[in-house]
Amino acid sequence: MDVTLSNIIERGGITPLFQPIVGLSTGKIYAYEALSRGPKGSALENPERLFSHAADMRMGDKLNFFAAKTIVTAFYRRQLPGYLFLNLTPTALLSLSGPEGQAFLKECGARTKRIVIELTEQERGGNWTQIRDAVMGLRRRGFGLALDDFGEGFAGIRLFAELRPEFIKVDKHFVRAAPHDQTCRQIVASICDMARASGARVIAEGIENDTELQIVHAAGADFVQGYFIGRPETTPASQVSAIFLRAVAARAVREKAERQSPLTDYITPTPILQANVPVYEAAEVIYRTTKPYLPVLSEKNFIGIVRTSSLLRSSPTAPVRDLTEIVPIASPDDSAQAIYASLSEQHSVISVISPDTGDFYGLVDMHSMGDGLMLDMAVA
Repeated sequence: MDVTLSNIIERGGITPLFQPIVGLSTGKIYAYEALSRGPKGSALENPERLFSHAADMRMGDKLNFFAAKTIVTAFYRRQLPGYLFLNLTPTALLSLSGPEGQAFLKECGARTKRIVIELTEQERGGNWTQIRDAVMGLRRRGFGLALDDFGEGFAGIRLFAELRPEFIKVDKHFVRAAPHDQTCRQIVASICDMARASGARVIAEGIENDTELQIVHAAGADFVQGYFIGRPETTPASQVSAIFLRAVAARAVREKAERQSPLTDYITPTPILQANVPVYEAAEVIYRTTKPYLPVLSEKNFIGIVRTSSLLRSSPTAPVRDLTEIVPIASPDDSAQAIYASLSEQHSVISVISPDTGDFYGLVDMHSMGDGLMLDMAVA
């Protein structure tokens, strides 16, 4: 098929495709990146060949804006949810005042708050002041900004510092190399740290399997995109695949299991008995509680527990102190998981006391704590 760039623009020969961008914390579609294809079956169907040929013919900006205008029309016609991520080159950005740029802006109209411009950094050098001014103009219109293929281009960090984008898209080279390359894993994590420090959010591109997904999740990425989540489609699905959702759920379960809960989360309120009180004076407390045991203090100092069954069988004049049992002591800063693993088989209850001040925090029932830890795992 013999096609020319002029024919493509005049006859509407661009086909828009939309690939989902999904939130790792929600598992839901946050946005779609728009991609373009040339006429099917032609030598210019491939987008890289299409836009490279347009640049060679000095029609790059014209084609870029025509494709962008076509995409915006299709996005709203399909009534897709979320945001639209739309690619523009720096040279196209600097041509917004031209007729093609103005036609694109007119097509966007008042819907710019749902459009994020992905700035593709393909050319070496650049007039930073003009680019910054152009981006400020887009922001005044309501557009968001993302830096595409971060880490691949000639001046990504410079662009990041100059433009302060809302989103950074990690180049897929680092994502795909991360499973077997420690340096690339560290680069992905460093990009996430840098973005977090500036308030930007990270999109990891090119996710093709569960291993890559888990690595970028652990590194701190906010969103993911790639064939593992969803392929580019002319009419994309409004929900992500079940495989992806299972992978996200599995990660959440592992994180919950690895997270250390403070022991104080499992303290249950319990009435306190004083050690020098005779059993008959403690009767009101004993009959009012459903607890199988109560803490015993000598003034403010914990000395042990007393079982309510022992109190009910004892002489009314016996001091509570004589019926106390010693139980293990833990710090309020101790991990619930660690304490349960080390003490649950030998002990049914422990006391929580500050090692610095000696303050008594309360008692932890080991059986109840075990049930709580299992429930936390189940709902992760």
